[in-house]
Amino acid sequence: MEAQREPPPSSDGPVKLLHRIDLTVDTLCCSLSEEGDYLAVGCADRKIRVFLTELGTLVYVLDPGEQYGPVTCVKFRHHFPEQPGERHILLATYGEGYVVHWHVTKSQPGLVVKEDRQTFCVSYSPDMRHFATVGSDCYVTVYSEATGKQTHRFQASTNPSVMDGHQMRVFAVKYHPVMTNILLTGGWDGTVQVHNDTPHENNLQYMQRLVSSVSVGIAWCVEMGLTILTIYVPVN
Repeated sequence: MEAQREPPPSSDGPVKLLHRIDLTVDTLCCSLSEEGDYLAVGCADRKIRVFLTELGTLVYVLDPGEQYGPVTCVKFRHHFPEQPGERHILLATYGEGYVVHWHVTKSQPGLVVKEDRQTFCVSYSPDMRHFATVGSDCYVTVYSEATGKQTHRFQASTNPSVMDGHQMRVFAVKYHPVMTNILLTGGWDGTVQVHNDTPHENNLQYMQRLVSSVSVGIAWCVEMGLTILTIYVPVN
């Protein structure tokens, strides 16, 4: 009997399908460059495959080495025209705790940070001076983009009766689109939290518990008046 063919991809609304890219390895994350010319796809085999969006062709393969583990998150860096610096910088996190700045068009790694955990997600601050990571522990860690040095760490207190930080692994992190000191996190403890890393301020500004669910994705929606959007998985 002839194998049933997979139906072609389709879209609803004013969305035009440009290309379909089939890979033989599991894909875990992706990021579109600011100009829309490159699509970076993070894969389970530790490699990041970069495609030209206009043609759908593979142009770069970023391979850090076997010890890095699967690619868990990729984010293109915003480039300010008035500031010197190379375009097409990609920030990637890996299952073995590595955070790597990639020079995409050179296929070369730059700054490398090693965390003592599995790293799940990363986000740039709007001024690109910092980036924050989350992972398999309860911490939200902020680094200097220039040096890779840790500048701040959000964590819960030792008081078990107070929810003032995450108490389980954290899957998602996202900086505010304008305010450089505000970031969102969401995780296994079923909460979405808003943090403030301004000195002398209360670090945890807001917390919302998602009843019987795990937050796995978060975003700020500017068009909806900075509404917080969440992606969550129900837990029975």
